[in-house]
Amino acid sequence: YKLVHITGSTEGQLFDLQQDPGELHNLWEDPAHHADRLRLLHLILEWRMQSSVQTMALMASAR
Repeated sequence: YKLVHITGSTEGQLFDLQQDPGELHNLWEDPAHHADRLRLLHLILEWRMQSSVQTMALMASAR
C-alpha cells in the first residue's frame, strides 16, 4: 500500500500498489479498505511521535 496523509486534513490517498501500480484508484474512502487506512495512519502517527522525540533530544544536546 501507499498512503498519502495531508496534515491537518481528513483527506488523503490510499493505493494498493500490487493491484494498482499506476495509482489510478484512490481507496481512501473505500469501506473495504478502512482497516488498512487506519493501520497505516497509526504507523505514521507512531513514526511522527518517535521522530519528534529524537529531534527534540538532538536539539537539546546541541545546546
